[in-house]
Amino acid sequence: MSRHLGRMVKIVEVNDDGKLSVTLDEKHWVVHASCVEQAFVASEAAATSGNKEGDIVRVTSDVRELKRLQKGHGGFNQKMRDILDRKLKVLNVNSRGDLKVKHEGQSWLLNAEAVKPADMADSSDDSDDDSPAGGMKGLMAAAMMAALLQ
Repeated sequence: MSRHLGRMVKIVEVNDDGKLSVTLDEKHWVVHASCVEQAFVASEAAATSGNKEGDIVRVTSDVRELKRLQKGHGGFNQKMRDILDRKLKVLNVNSRGDLKVKHEGQSWLLNAEAVKPADMADSSDDSDDDSPAGGMKGLMAAAMMAALLQ
């Protein structure tokens, strides 16, 4: 393995435990993420997803689609069925364009292609929000309270 130091690899998958599946010279390797330096954003589609921290997104309702899209983006876990068709708040967007979301105390890394912007007509969301204001619901309550006080 030491003869490959400093060489370019293709990241095939990011595993749930933080290890990377990579290919080099038609061989497959699993390495810890700290062993690889990122040289560029892997996907133009991910880089231009348009999602940003604080956005409310709706996860696809199709489990087969989610499984397919999660390959190379943190993988699929059976517990992810709980977030199907849920509206969640984007906590973070990594350099690959993958989204970190949270539901019922569990954080998930999602392929940006597995979500779409949530319908703004229904401003409630299903996400956990640790902020003092309680996220969108708290902002709406604060706005209503301010209107009543005027």
